[in-house]
Amino acid sequence: MQYLINILWVVYIFVCFILMFIVLIQRGETGGLSSAFGGGGGETAFGVKADTAWKKATAIFAALFLGLSLLIGQLAARESYGTVATGGQEPPVQAPVQPIAPGGAPIPLDPEDHEGHDQPPGAPEQPPAPPPPPPPG
Repeated sequence: MQYLINILWVVYIFVCFILMFIVLIQRGETGGLSSAFGGGGGETAFGVKADTAWKKATAIFAALFLGLSLLIGQLAARESYGTVATGGQEPPVQAPVQPIAPGGAPIPLDPEDHEGHDQPPGAPEQPPAPPPPPPPG
């Protein structure tokens, strides 16, 4: 799969350069790049019908550019790439840490999980009350 993505990148860069050339060679409001080299160079060098041919070529290469962008993006997303910060590797997944209350008792991660406690989660554990004193006599 990586081999296919690399080939598509080479084709993509080639399409980018061709598209830049085609856009720059077209005659625009001020004559385009062709006017910088002696006037109406686009018409004299490439013929009178060159303007419509360049517009068609622009549309074709723009469609190729967009299609290759989407295709490379989809293929690269399917690969398991890490980030630049991790050096191409996925960061290790850590288990969630269970918080500890000030009294030293663990606080349940699930708010509904009280495990029979009458206190809300996060409240410090209190020792059980001492038994009542025996009756006198």
